[in-house]
Amino acid sequence: MSIISNALNLLSALPGGLVYHLVTIFAIEAALGMAMGQWQRTRQRDPFRMAVAFGGLLLMKLCLMLVALLAWQGFLDPAALVPPLERFFDTVGVVLLCWAFVFPSLDSPDLSRLFLIANLSLAAMASLVLVPLWYLDFGAIADLNYNGYWQDIVWDIWKLLLFCTACLILLWRARRERGLLLSVFTSLLVGSFLHQMVVWIAPHFYGVAHIAGWERLANFVAFPLLAVAVYRIVIADISSRSRELETVGEVERFLPLLRISQKTGASLELPVVLESAVAGTAQALRADMCAIAFPADGETDEFHLAAIYPQGEREEDISLSLDEQQIIQPAVRRGEQIVTDSTEGDAKVMELYALMGFSEMGPLLIQPLSQGHDVIGILIVGNPQTKRTFSSGDLQLSRTLADQITVTIENARLHQKAQAKAEQLAWTLRNQEELISQRRADLEAEAQKSREDAEMLSQRLHEAEMKAKRVEQKVEELTQRFRLEEKEALEQKADLEAELKQKDEEIQRLAEELQAKETELDRIRTRSEAELSQAASKIKQLMKTIHRQKEDVGRSEEQRAKDQFIASVSQELRTPMTSITGYTDLLLGESVGALADMQHKFLQRIKANTERIGSMLNDLIGVSTIDAGQLKLQIEPLDMAEVIEDTIIGARAQLEEKETVLDVDVDEDLPLVKADADYARQIMTNLLSNACKCSPVGGRLRIGATAYDKREFGELATGYLLVSVTDSGGGIASEDQSRVFDRFYQAEQPLIAGLGETGVGLSIVKALVDAHGGRIWVESEMGVGSTFNYILPMAEDKRTR
Repeated sequence: MSIISNALNLLSALPGGLVYHLVTIFAIEAALGMAMGQWQRTRQRDPFRMAVAFGGLLLMKLCLMLVALLAWQGFLDPAALVPPLERFFDTVGVVLLCWAFVFPSLDSPDLSRLFLIANLSLAAMASLVLVPLWYLDFGAIADLNYNGYWQDIVWDIWKLLLFCTACLILLWRARRERGLLLSVFTSLLVGSFLHQMVVWIAPHFYGVAHIAGWERLANFVAFPLLAVAVYRIVIADISSRSRELETVGEVERFLPLLRISQKTGASLELPVVLESAVAGTAQALRADMCAIAFPADGETDEFHLAAIYPQGEREEDISLSLDEQQIIQPAVRRGEQIVTDSTEGDAKVMELYALMGFSEMGPLLIQPLSQGHDVIGILIVGNPQTKRTFSSGDLQLSRTLADQITVTIENARLHQKAQAKAEQLAWTLRNQEELISQRRADLEAEAQKSREDAEMLSQRLHEAEMKAKRVEQKVEELTQRFRLEEKEALEQKADLEAELKQKDEEIQRLAEELQAKETELDRIRTRSEAELSQAASKIKQLMKTIHRQKEDVGRSEEQRAKDQFIASVSQELRTPMTSITGYTDLLLGESVGALADMQHKFLQRIKANTERIGSMLNDLIGVSTIDAGQLKLQIEPLDMAEVIEDTIIGARAQLEEKETVLDVDVDEDLPLVKADADYARQIMTNLLSNACKCSPVGGRLRIGATAYDKREFGELATGYLLVSVTDSGGGIASEDQSRVFDRFYQAEQPLIAGLGETGVGLSIVKALVDAHGGRIWVESEMGVGSTFNYILPMAEDKRTR
């Protein structure tokens, strides 16, 4: 461990630190020179990226050396600026290396550009914030060490994520120098990880403060390996370029094949043109296969193979979707020529070969067939068997062939369109000739018919003239007869008018006499009705007085004592019942301790029975009030939806005890009713309690409310609200339905099957509904259940909720 510590300290302090910087700068310069030279020779994208990356690394190293020089001259404190600046430059360098060596494997320029811009922007903003913070903290704490400082951890976590991403992409998609690049990024990852582990385990491991020794050691190993990787990539490109230059001279021998391909363009049949084009292109480029694909239905999101060489046994209709075959996207959307030298491991290339019927993969060339700025198709050339890569001469020849094929295809298409148009015109001409012949025959037939009709009309005209003469003679005779009859009618009219005038005078006299009689009759009827009304009012008043006197006489001291006893007992029972309910709710709320399931169930049963006893007390007081004739209603506009909601909340314990399902069907625009709020709640409570009692465990109840507009109850025609409560108690027999609202006094079993109430609850409900000017009735279906319906009058303004 002391040897490793000494080595790390040697790279951190002079003169070892100077050696570290010189070695890394020399490695960066070497890699930059090789990348620049390759880019100047080929003008390709990959060498340009490497040149930009190493140029950025060199620039950052020079900036860091400039800061160190200024610090050595005493212009600034090195510990206050160099540590965060060095971590920032290291992170930016990792981003540039990933952009240059890793992301080209993904074949997605947009993704690479997004990765570079996002990481550089985030790193720049982070440095603008973190450098001043370190400066302030270091000024406040003299012995503060950047190793282990929270900013150091943030930078290293960022770099570790980048290293892991780079390794995964290289393992998945790397095409060149996978081993060397994996070694570079793995060594950088191990260096950052060991740096954080050492700082966490032994904070004073490093002999020099602020310097990440393990990371410097990783850079000391990685940058020479990077230079080697660049060298091997450049050498491979130069060798490929040399092979391409060697094959340029061989292009001349393919010109005859090109001329043959151009001759095939003289054919104007599109299938023949396509077959000749793919065969001639494959021979000219010495390729194993060649195919041409066109957009499906004029769209560029999906292509269909129109011709392929060699034919073999394949599906007749092969579709290439741009979403699935992303390798052809640049050719279709940007008109770029795509070349890949992959012979194995590239899933996209393998998938395209498999779709075209090939079990192996090899170098692939995709050339767009362009007409102006529009891509009308793509030319796909590949060597899945020979694995021969395409030279620059092949690429140039493919462009020339593509241009010629495009012209030939367009000529064939124009020929097809012209031929189709000519056939359509010939068919139209034939149809027009047939229509003209048919029309001429129809006109001749119509002319012949017109001549026959003219002769017939001439004969009929002669007959009509003869009939007209006879009619004129008949009209003259009738005119003379009419004049005689008119004279006689005028004489009769004069006689009738004189008689009618006499009758009118007599009718006028009788009408005046009748009106006088009606006036006298109305006066007599009005006086009689007033007298009858006064007599009825007096009789009604006397009946009320007699009834009140009978009630006063009939009420005995025993009844008054009974009412007082009931009220006293009810009041005394309410006090302990309130305490029981309060303590039960307190225990159920588990505010004094957690409850077991069985304890919770027992307490729910206690609460349900307590609420039931409270309901019974309310019924007892209600019966006493009704019997004593002391029922007083405070009528006001009331929202029955709120009453129903309060009733359901109050009966929750009883419903949960029997595991009852409750359905509520209340209209949204429910009108207000004229009712007493307390008694309206008592009506709903008693009906819901009866439904819950008669329904089995796990039964289903329903509460409904809607405007009532039936005209079958006389004065209860319109302006009422209908409320219904439905149970699943099996139904009430028809012979027992007339006794539903009677009072019962059996405590254990109901007197009527299908009825849950065993006391006076339903009789109280009927009395309260009647007192409100409403009506209640029951509808029952044996084997299913019963529905209690009642209606209450609506408020006058009928405003809804």
